[in-house]
Amino acid sequence: MNQIKIVIWDLDDTFWHGTLSEGGVQLIEDNIRLVRHLVDNGIMNSIVSKNDYEEAKNQLVKAGVWDLFIFPCINWESKGLQVKQLLEDCSLRPANAMFIDDNSQNLNEVAFYNPGIATILPDSVSELWEIKGNNDVNHERLTQYKVLEKKKGDAKEYKSNEEFLFHSNIKVHLKNDCENHKERLLDLINRSNQLNYTKIRCSMTELEDLIHDNDIETGYVEVTDDYGEYGIVGFYALRDNKAIHFLFSCRTIGMGVEQYVYTTLGNPEVEVVGEVRSDLKMADTPPWINLSEESDKKLQTSNASHVKSHIRVYITGGCDLEQLAAYMRAGNARIEYKFNVGIVRHDNTSLWKGTKTYTDGIKREMIENLPFIEKISFDEGLYNNCYDVVVMSLLMDYTQGIYQNIGYPTIKLGHGDFSKPINRSNIPDYFTAKQSDYFINNYNFIGRISESDFYENLWFVRNNLANGTKLVLINAAEVPLDHEYEVDRYKIHQIYNNVVDRFVDEHEDTYLLDMREIVKTKNQVTDNIRHYNREAYFEMARRLIQMINEVTGSNMHAEEKGITWKITNKLIHIKERMAIKKK
Repeated sequence: MNQIKIVIWDLDDTFWHGTLSEGGVQLIEDNIRLVRHLVDNGIMNSIVSKNDYEEAKNQLVKAGVWDLFIFPCINWESKGLQVKQLLEDCSLRPANAMFIDDNSQNLNEVAFYNPGIATILPDSVSELWEIKGNNDVNHERLTQYKVLEKKKGDAKEYKSNEEFLFHSNIKVHLKNDCENHKERLLDLINRSNQLNYTKIRCSMTELEDLIHDNDIETGYVEVTDDYGEYGIVGFYALRDNKAIHFLFSCRTIGMGVEQYVYTTLGNPEVEVVGEVRSDLKMADTPPWINLSEESDKKLQTSNASHVKSHIRVYITGGCDLEQLAAYMRAGNARIEYKFNVGIVRHDNTSLWKGTKTYTDGIKREMIENLPFIEKISFDEGLYNNCYDVVVMSLLMDYTQGIYQNIGYPTIKLGHGDFSKPINRSNIPDYFTAKQSDYFINNYNFIGRISESDFYENLWFVRNNLANGTKLVLINAAEVPLDHEYEVDRYKIHQIYNNVVDRFVDEHEDTYLLDMREIVKTKNQVTDNIRHYNREAYFEMARRLIQMINEVTGSNMHAEEKGITWKITNKLIHIKERMAIKKK
């Protein structure tokens, strides 16, 4: 019973007396009290019931317990597979779940699809009062599962799980004040299984001895993202760079946190005991996760040899660059990626400049009234964090139309395609009526970005990066490509490529990843001149890694289909024009 982390309820003749579809039902007060008791002790409750969703929800809302259930499955589908999916969504094992139903056939079906689950009839419900959880009267655990529930729903709106993870803005916090959280850490050590790599259980005395041993490095892991805070979700204890403990909460399954921490700690030796949900891989850093600023500063000043020589790389651009990220293996670098998600952009020079120059009030107004602007569009970390290398794709400046604020002419935003100006007759359907009125009334279309504004924006970014930061600009291909409305787009690319060439020539610590040297034929592009085939993205990654290694002394490498392309720090002299161009 003490392994139970979630109780899954049927409703008719189980949670309440009667059948909802056949008339009125009578709520069972003891069950309502039991649900509240379980939640107060950190045990979750869910529902798998054959019923009409809205009618069942209304009954539970009236009883004041609807918000105490997570991932409710109320429909007319069979229950075995629904319980299986529910547990997967909660990142829980069947052995940590109990299912209650008045129909023995349903109990058998659920047990068949979920080996190891506990199943009981309603007359045994009183046994659940004996489950021992952890005091959680503030419902922190329930709140965390509600966050997970919302995330699972939102993730369905994205093309892939990776795209959703990039959009979530996940940050990992590594902390060392373990003494202040030893009760939570002890619980995590003794209850976690799916991401517990060492499977060593311990007592409070043994944990305290670990924490106070000067020869053992201990730390815990907290995770935040745009959905909220997850609390303490991981713990590690290392002696001579070998793991005594290395474990994470099941709430982080699918986020890549365990892999990120493993790489950040310098790939310590971990002897894996038993089965785990995720294997650890050498030099494989999930690109959608960022290290929190305070953790990074701590690691920079650490005496540990495995972290003191790292470099930080920031890469921003369109969603197409996610393909480039797939080939990059960080070595001793920490890479932060900021890619576009859907219509929300943050990869043009106007926004990069506005991040630093717009007031908080102007930013809030844009976020509230423009569907293509969100908080993530203004990434102040670009300027506030001391990156060794900043990599920027300029494709959107080559493509977007510029809209100038009528009241504040210095405010210029890039959006859409310059060949298709937005007006009241062709407002895109992702604008609400209120947003379209705001946009039309406050912004005038002025065409492509001017060459002088483009250059000035690049200068502003370059001038406001931290001292010593290397800036890598990615330009555009010049392949003549027939397209429905992007007629002779390669000629526009030539104009802006010339601006970038001049800018790179005139500024120190500024480099060019030259797509003209990579994409030379129509066969290398896909649906438009800005989207490339897989081989082109791999070559981009290879050349970018070569460039970063040369200017920082790092040891990154590129991988494709298990083949590792080792890039040395030795400067390679090539007679023909290289992708890297520096003063």
